[in-house]
Amino acid sequence: MENLDTEAYRSKRYNSEMTLCLLQLNRPGSEKSKPGIGLNEENLRSMSAILTQRLRKSDGLGRLDEGIFAFMLPQTKVKEARAIVTRALQSFQDTLTANEDPHVEMALGLAAQRLQANESAAELYARAQENLRSSAPRMISPDTA
Repeated sequence: MENLDTEAYRSKRYNSEMTLCLLQLNRPGSEKSKPGIGLNEENLRSMSAILTQRLRKSDGLGRLDEGIFAFMLPQTKVKEARAIVTRALQSFQDTLTANEDPHVEMALGLAAQRLQANESAAELYARAQENLRSSAPRMISPDTA
């Protein structure tokens, strides 16, 4: 959260847009409130490696929970963030064919804006969480290519 606060400060200082993405992976049919439970560890490591490759050095990446990845994209608009996520998911989908458990559900929460002087990184995070909760899960498998 410290890096998020630092980037939020920069975003305010330079009046630039910032996007926070929360990507949740689940085993199909599992409760959305229990991310990652029952997921193959190989799937989680694969997604982590793909996101690390796709993100810029100025971006931040972390795992918040068993199956929730958070990444901040400074100076990035929602449209650009969606493009990054789409490319990462396509790469992830390609890795599923060689995996023992090739079916994964994904939900995404994005929050982006130019933070005002009175807004904090915590508010951006809360918006991303709310968008994640309201997001409909999408199946990712080799069959959906």
